[in-house]
Amino acid sequence: MKKILVVLLLLINVLSIRTEWVRVKLKEFGDPNQPVMTEWYIRGIDCSDSLNCYSVADVGGVCLAIYRSTDAGRNWELIYLKDYDTIKWKPINFTFLPRSLASPTKNKCIIGGDSGIIFKTDDGGKNWKRVYTPIFYEDTWELYKRISLVQMLDSTYGIAFCRRLFYTNDGGESWKEINLPITNLDNRGIGWANIINQTTIYVKMVCFSQSDSCPYKYTFLRTYDLGKTWEFYDAGVTENTRKMYFADSLYGWIVGGVSNGVGDQEIAKLCATTDGGRSWFVQFYDSLKFLMPFMDVSFHDRYNGIAVARAGLTMITSDGGKTWFPDNINEDLNKTLFLSPPVVCWRNVKQPIYSGGAYLIHYRVSEPLEVLDKDIDGSEILIVPNPVENRLIIQGNKDENVTIYNSLGERIIETHTNEEIEIREFPPGVYFVRVGSKILKFVKM
Repeated sequence: MKKILVVLLLLINVLSIRTEWVRVKLKEFGDPNQPVMTEWYIRGIDCSDSLNCYSVADVGGVCLAIYRSTDAGRNWELIYLKDYDTIKWKPINFTFLPRSLASPTKNKCIIGGDSGIIFKTDDGGKNWKRVYTPIFYEDTWELYKRISLVQMLDSTYGIAFCRRLFYTNDGGESWKEINLPITNLDNRGIGWANIINQTTIYVKMVCFSQSDSCPYKYTFLRTYDLGKTWEFYDAGVTENTRKMYFADSLYGWIVGGVSNGVGDQEIAKLCATTDGGRSWFVQFYDSLKFLMPFMDVSFHDRYNGIAVARAGLTMITSDGGKTWFPDNINEDLNKTLFLSPPVVCWRNVKQPIYSGGAYLIHYRVSEPLEVLDKDIDGSEILIVPNPVENRLIIQGNKDENVTIYNSLGERIIETHTNEEIEIREFPPGVYFVRVGSKILKFVKM
């Protein structure tokens, strides 16, 4: 009997993990237990290593606030706070709101915003410099000048993206345009980009119509020579992209939502590639039944990642997205207005850092527990039988709440330990069981 249990447990690789999200109130802005009357958005979070991170916030369109953490998001120091009107930009009419942030080293932070402006520091926030990209000087629609992405490969090479692609090879001191081969962009298809190495850049765009310059409506582009030549691939499953993230040159993810035909409601959708964007497939779809799209995605490596929606809703994977598990942040929505576009970072840091509105940042704490490799006399929880066809019992030494999820993270059953569970009608596959702080899996045959 013991041998059979050991084989089953090795088969499903059951690990227990205790996790929680810890809330951090950013200084200078009110009481997190009271309603927030002003729109207050954290626009970006990035970490250069396992400890050093920056975040940037727009405070009601009035102030620019920049924070720094030296302990992986546990504490944040306000290093820059000024009214936009008091910042001496240039004697020209323009607007500026921060839109994105990149931190390649602990002392360098680069912020992209409206009007084609880059805001940067090279000394940990003691001094800030404004850099004007070529689009700043053009008389064009302001939406086309909004730098929605800044990404640095290292302290020297990086890209900025605002429907047009800009490249730096001097740490953000200057930016030159890389011409995109697509000329008939959809006004809604702002797209996204990632820099892979010094000469390789990936771009996702949406075309107004198919043409020679854009053979697919949803097109994924790759260049290996800084835009001299381009490869085109069909990314048809990745409509309505909110963010794109590549862990390396092969493994990448695109998140967003798909309209369900009712008003502006969208169903959460996540797509993935394992061949550098040559092909895309749907990896996660429709687990958030209240209809909210994914807004951001970040991976620590090609296996451990997080996708986030509004209202503190998060999905975690530890197998490259083959399975996703809910790991939501529990907050009182009436008090924190947890409804602004969320941002998340799991790059370099051991656990993800999240912000979903108000003036709050959350960091995740994860504590591995023991592998459940003992028989019933020596373990707290055991699933019998496993694999299973019709009925199972989740055995434990005490009465505990049990929640069963399918592989998409949908809640299927809520019950208690030591009660027989009928699963005859379950589709075959892998299911997750949460018992207290433990997570187990069983296989339905």
